[in-house]
Parts: sequence; structure tokens; C-alpha cells
Amino acid sequence: MKAPVALLTCLLLVVSVVPAGAAAIGSGGTAFDSAAASEVLPLPAPAQVDGPPLQVADSEPQIELNATDFVAETQNRATVTLSNPTTTPIRNVTVTAAIRGGDAVVARQTVPVLDAGASEELPFVLLPREAGDRRVTVRASYTADGEEATTRYRQSVPVRPLVDDVAVRVESVRSGDGQEGAQGQLGVLLGGGGGEGALQQSGDDEVQPGRIDVVVTNFGNAPIRDVVVVPVSNGTELPRQSVSGPLAPGDSARTTVDLRFVGQQNGVTFETRYRIGERDGTARTEFPYDPASGSIVLTNVNLSMGPDGVLRITGNAGNPDDGPVTGVTVSVGDTEHVTPTYPIRDYFVGTVDGNEFAPFDLTAEVDRENATVVPVDVTYVANGVRYSETVELPYDRSLSPPERERGILSPLSTNVGSLVALTGVSLAAVAALAAVRRRR
Repeated sequence: MKAPVALLTCLLLVVSVVPAGAAAIGSGGTAFDSAAASEVLPLPAPAQVDGPPLQVADSEPQIELNATDFVAETQNRATVTLSNPTTTPIRNVTVTAAIRGGDAVVARQTVPVLDAGASEELPFVLLPREAGDRRVTVRASYTADGEEATTRYRQSVPVRPLVDDVAVRVESVRSGDGQEGAQGQLGVLLGGGGGEGALQQSGDDEVQPGRIDVVVTNFGNAPIRDVVVVPVSNGTELPRQSVSGPLAPGDSARTTVDLRFVGQQNGVTFETRYRIGERDGTARTEFPYDPASGSIVLTNVNLSMGPDGVLRITGNAGNPDDGPVTGVTVSVGDTEHVTPTYPIRDYFVGTVDGNEFAPFDLTAEVDRENATVVPVDVTYVANGVRYSETVELPYDRSLSPPERERGILSPLSTNVGSLVALTGVSLAAVAALAAVRRRR
């Protein structure tokens, strides 16, 4: 019994020390070894790959579109605000914008580097072809952490129809317009101010016949540009004048047109040509131009004080132009320190032909201690238009009434006259007395 037990023990020891992958000994060992191998063979270890570890990208850039008050058929400005909310800079940023049913005039902007937390405002110009809601697409391509990426943003933008409304107005030119001074707008030549010498004022404020101001106003909803004013007379275009621009909605601008070389005309058409959006526009107005115009200036004005303390104003109402003026009236203005007075409060000059003048004479009471100017109102009619202007004449406070003559001869002559008269009466009385006595 001891021998079989020892043999069995030896066999068990041999089986336990056989390697797992060793081939079986003897027949029938193949099936046993295959089953054992399938149960005890370990899995292969994971393969090791050299290089940087794979990272997950941060949030993409943020896009904000500002596009308001869009008008069809015209160029509209829009801005795109690009922000970097990440913790690392993004590079080589290219931003493009497009509008459905239109064109992008300025469609592409680039940003070399957009730092972490920074933002950039980029301008674009878009041209929608039709009114209505139009979708704008903004696309941003960039590089972050060595990886290229793209993000898009879309927004619907309302587009209004184009309104073309331009007005043209014509005005006569007066040099120094809007600058009310001592001469008003009459361009007065003053002479003999205060009775002392002659005071000459420049005629910068006088009416300038033949020079016309054309005022262009944009009442539409889109800017106008390339504005040109073309005078047309008897079907013939006269020299053009440009208007500074562009003119935004609600803006006005003017230009001066010289018509002095134009002969007698029934009227002149001022045609304004311009560009609005992608189209041409035209506006016009008629002007009843009469080159034979006239105006009134005051010349050789003199101020003097009469013996009764009344101020006397004398001078000439002249017409330096070719056309006649009618209904010319000159009067003293009524102010706190100056009052028109008898006998000549106002003076009707009447008609003054071209290159002619007519005298006038006025009287006024003046507060000599406080008055500094004497206003003179002038009204006249030229080409059917009534003009009314006020000329302020400088007042010299040294003016005073002339003193009466006081000499030795004046009282002596008076006394001699009285003595002769008294002597005559006495002689007559003596002669009468003598006659009575003779009758007795």
C-alpha cells in the first residue's frame, strides 16, 4: 500500500510544476492543454504611443452683429464684435459677412491675434437689393492651440425701401448774409457822420444781383452723393456747380451760381443731379430771374443839430445797379433814445433808376446823453419783391445846437434902433404940439 501512494504523490507533484504553456505528454494531452491554455493565458498589455496627449478645445469665439436702419439699394454700414472668452489667445482670425439677396461691399476683415478675454470691433458694408427681412451670415475662421476651427453666426435684419426725396430752393445772394451790423444788409456808405469829415464803410453787405444761392436738402432716408447743380436757360446748360457732400438724410448744403453774364431771361431752371444708392436722381426748380435788378444804398449821410435841438439827417438814396427800384421810403426808426419828430419823420423818395440817386432829409429827437446810433429804415421794391432794411448811423455825442451870436454890435444895433424910433416919436410929438400952438 505504501508504494502506490508514493507513486500517486509523485505524479501530482509533476503535474503541478508543468508550465501553463507546455505541451502535454502522452496521448490525449492535446485537448487538456488547449482547454487549460484558454483559461490561463493572460491578455496583451496596452501599446504605448509617443507624442503630446490629446486635449479638448475650449469654447469658440463669440460673435455679435450690429446692423440697424438698413435701406434697400444702398450701402449700409454694419459692425461685428468678435470676443475671445477662452483662456488662451486665438490667431489668424478671418471674419467674413454676407447678406441674403444682396452683396457685401466690404466683406472680409482679419485679426492677427485676439488675446484671451479681448474683443475686436470690425466694420462691414452690406448692400441689400430688396426690402424686407434679410439674413446676414457672419463666419469666423481661426486657429486655437494649433488647431484650425470655424464658427458661424446668423441674424435676420429688417431692410426698409429706399426713399428718394430731394428739394431745391433758390435765394438771392447778399454778401455778409446773416451778419447784422451797423449797416444791416444794405452795404451803406456813410458820409459826414456827426458833421465831422466823412466816414466810409465797405459795401460788403450789399445785395449782389446776378449771384444766386441754390440750397439742396435731402429729405430721403439714404445719403446722396456727387451732387451737381446745373442751371438751364432757354434749353442751354450753363456752367455747373458742385455741392459739398455726401448729404445725410435731413442735411442741407448750398452753392452760389453766377448768372451776371446771362442776358435777359424769362426764367432759369436749376436742375440738381445726384447719386442715391445705386441709382441716379434728379430734382429741379424754376427761378424767375431778371438780370436788371436794383437795390438801395445810403451815401453821403450827414448828421447835424439844429438850433431847436432837433437832429437833422441828410443824404442820398442811391441805386448802384442797372435795374430801377420803386417805392423807396426813408424814415427815422423809433427806439428808446431816438424818436422821429416834426417836420420830416419820413421821406418818400419814389423811383430811383439804375445808377442814379435821390436826396432825402429827416428830423429826429435824440437823447444826447445815451444815444449811440440813429436807426434809419429803408424800404423799396425790386423785381416785384419788397425789401426792408434798417441802417444804424453812428451818433456823435459832441453834436450840440449852434450858439447864438453875442457881440457888441448886436445889442448896440438894437439899442440904436430903439433910440431912433423913440427920437422919431418925440419929434412927431413936438411937431404936433407946434401945430396946435399955431392954430391957437
